[in-house]
Amino acid sequence: MKSCAVVLGLLVGCIVAAACGYFDRSGIDAAPVASFIWGGVLADGINGILAGLFTITPMSVFAQNNGVIALTRCANRKAGYACCFWLLIMGIFAKFAAALVAIPSAVLGGMTTFLFASVAASGIRIISTMPFTRRNRFILAASLAVGFGATLQPTWFSYVFTYSGDNRALLGFFNAIELVMETGFAVAGFLALFLNLVLPEEIEDEDSPELTANNADENDGREEWDRINATKKGDQGEGEVKALMSTETATKAPPPPPPPKETFHFINDPADAINEALTGLTHLKPKLSYNPEYKVLYRNDLPTFSASSHVTTIGFAGGGHEPMFGGFVGANYLSAYVSGNIFASPTAAQIFEAIKMCQPTTSGESMGTLVVCGNYTGDILNAGLAITRAQAAGYKVHFCPVGDDVAVGRKKGGKVGRRGLSGHLVALKSACALAERGEGLERVAEVMEYVAGNVGTIGVAFDRVALPNATLTDLQTLPPATIELGMGAHGEPGLQQISPIPTPEALTSQMLDLLLDVSDKDRAFIPFSSSTNPKTDGEVVLLLNSLGSTSDEVLARFAELAKVELEKRGFTVRRLTLGPLVTSLKMSGFGITVWRLPPDSGEAMDRKLAIDLWDSPVDVLAWRQ
Repeated sequence: MKSCAVVLGLLVGCIVAAACGYFDRSGIDAAPVASFIWGGVLADGINGILAGLFTITPMSVFAQNNGVIALTRCANRKAGYACCFWLLIMGIFAKFAAALVAIPSAVLGGMTTFLFASVAASGIRIISTMPFTRRNRFILAASLAVGFGATLQPTWFSYVFTYSGDNRALLGFFNAIELVMETGFAVAGFLALFLNLVLPEEIEDEDSPELTANNADENDGREEWDRINATKKGDQGEGEVKALMSTETATKAPPPPPPPKETFHFINDPADAINEALTGLTHLKPKLSYNPEYKVLYRNDLPTFSASSHVTTIGFAGGGHEPMFGGFVGANYLSAYVSGNIFASPTAAQIFEAIKMCQPTTSGESMGTLVVCGNYTGDILNAGLAITRAQAAGYKVHFCPVGDDVAVGRKKGGKVGRRGLSGHLVALKSACALAERGEGLERVAEVMEYVAGNVGTIGVAFDRVALPNATLTDLQTLPPATIELGMGAHGEPGLQQISPIPTPEALTSQMLDLLLDVSDKDRAFIPFSSSTNPKTDGEVVLLLNSLGSTSDEVLARFAELAKVELEKRGFTVRRLTLGPLVTSLKMSGFGITVWRLPPDSGEAMDRKLAIDLWDSPVDVLAWRQ
């Protein structure tokens, strides 16, 4: 029971700390991981919990598997199921396990040694991807030295804690520390983590050349070259010149490799880029204010707007997608925007602070707040923590994550759903206009969710995104004469790579097929009827979005092609807008978003209201009207 109490106490503490915003995962949080590895991560976590409960050192379920896969090239799940089956059988029936015991120890030892040697080789391969600066070499050498020492002399730490009192909890704590310190791989890992946190980074080229005799005798070498050059002019004989040049060529060290070039982004420091950009927006539009501590951009009249019976709206996302959402804060659009670091979700503490700013009091006078983000795992987790905390404190909050990317089909999306692209801007245009008119939170949220359910987006990238400070060697680019259909906003894999590049007309038609084809059950997200009637179900709003570096000229050309293609298919484009709305730093590409307008009656809103809300004038920086 004491062991369980410790585990439960740690679990409750972690939950409370996360809910209160003490954990900041923004540095590592980004796009959601692929769903097919979730099972492995879950199994690894369960294995660690069971190991702790049974007081043994937890081992990653991937350790031996890496070696087996490297040797056999077999990563089939069925092979794993078969292994699990036989392990269960041998665990239940001792006679089956006895068959393994009959194998000679030498054979088992050889197999084990070869297997873990393969695991070690895989680890060395991973380590070799790190730049071997002096700092990293020191960390690696120190951790390996201590780890090998603990392996060769496992009792080296047994005399540090000599407590022998009656406090069993303290004794268990000391024993746990001793277990870690006397386990080679554990102490090596902890030491490497500690040194990596403590030792400052160095400005040092990768694989810096060691000091050689040529470096030490640099002046002598320079004089030697001067003499050679003088000899070329006739001061010495030709034979001596060749001899001297041959000697110098043989002893001269090769020049150090040039430092890896970084991708170019015209910013000072990536850590300060968001603060600098959002502060700049307040200078450009004095009706906006900025809270740098929590990275919240908000309209100046927010307290008055909230107090005068209006629903407030918050959009949040990681940085790097500007002008979303900072360029959409203002009258008839968002009340506030919360930004994370580049491609990282804002923390729960940031989102909670924005909710408090939108609702200065919990006395019941506030109309409530609608919180919106794209459908990404980190965003939803942090929003869930913040909103749970806000609702417990008495705030009225409704959360609406939006996923509109049709490149992620139902089979691939599974329970996670589609990625959020530019569809939430379309839905927010209607919801925020309703909030400005004084509608209640339930009605605003209903319209937001209704429009989001009738929007679809498909993007195409001409190349991959380049993060600030990423080196050109790290940058993964598309093959020549290739584009990628359906690439995500953070560079996630798309639906397919297309080569050779199709004509603009063919590309537009293929993108609209993914948006409009009701026979494609995996991607028919926009609820068009199977036989589209232009009078009842064929009117749409069309939006073309630049992913960063695509010019208005290119967008306008594809807008014309999309409009013509839609009209060929029996649709009527009632409204059209384009521009850089949801970018991905300076990615080259664009996206097409289609909103199916509602019929004249029978749904959550009618067509007349939808057009009226779309045409509502806004006082923001990024929306073209």
